[in-house]
Amino acid sequence: MAEGGFFSRLSNLWTGFLSVFMGNMEKDNPEAIYEAAINARKEQYKELKKAVSGIIVLRNKLAAELEEKSAQIKDLDLQIQTAVEADEDDVALVLIQRRDELTSRVAKVEVELQQAKDEAEEAKASIISFQADIEKLER
Repeated sequence: MAEGGFFSRLSNLWTGFLSVFMGNMEKDNPEAIYEAAINARKEQYKELKKAVSGIIVLRNKLAAELEEKSAQIKDLDLQIQTAVEADEDDVALVLIQRRDELTSRVAKVEVELQQAKDEAEEAKASIISFQADIEKLER
């Protein structure tokens, strides 16, 4: 146990020495501290931009899916009408079931799309805030 205490105390002494040394360096070089803060914010800004691009890609994908599914529903409506007029009830029932499935998916995509739009707006505001923070630090 004595050895563990000795090494622990030695580690604490070394950590304390480094803290004092770094504190003195920071006092002597405040520009370095600001530069480090600016660089850290810029790195966070890059990561935020990556996340935002992912949200935008998702939003665009959902918008395209919504457009595609809506077009498919319109086509199915025409096919259903044709099947009913031709007295092909079995075909009409299958088409109606498919239209109902697509309608359900469209409702889900609309919700997901709205969420993606909201997230994109929030992310846009965060990017603007980050840019302002970086500019303040650079001044």
